Amino acid sequence: MSQTVRFAVIGDYGSGKQPEADVAALVKSWNPDLIITTGDNNYPDGTSETIDENIGQFFHEYISPYIGGYGEGGQENRFFPSLGNHDWHSIGAQPYLDYFTLPGNERYYDFTWGPVHFYALDSDSREPDGVGRSSQQAVWL
Repeated sequence: MSQTVRFAVIGDYGSGKQPEADVAALVKSWNPDLIITTGDNNYPDGTSETIDENIGQFFHEYISPYIGGYGEGGQENRFFPSLGNHDWHSIGAQPYLDYFTLPGNERYYDFTWGPVHFYALDSDSREPDGVGRSSQQAVWL
């Protein structure tokens, strides 16, 4: 991998509507190596019925393995989401966990891309490992 990393960060994006399509086109025009999200990937309630329309429709070529119906997935995963409160509206955030293949427990995780070490955290109170400074997540971090 190159010593230069170009990444995009998006959040509160998962509506499946034209504004999301516009943002996705803009992000892709930057030709990022990877995309990171700050949560609220799947409006309104994080369900399995809406996840592919809200995410895969626009970003399938960055997701690997991709299990949706909007085209080919990526050869390697280049899409790294974080959970948001809307993603937790479904029981246990299960559609998110089923849709993505991410490092660690998939709710919070880390990965390295080139010279950069990234961390994805879960700040929602429904995080089973907790979010406080003495939580399992904090100890991991």
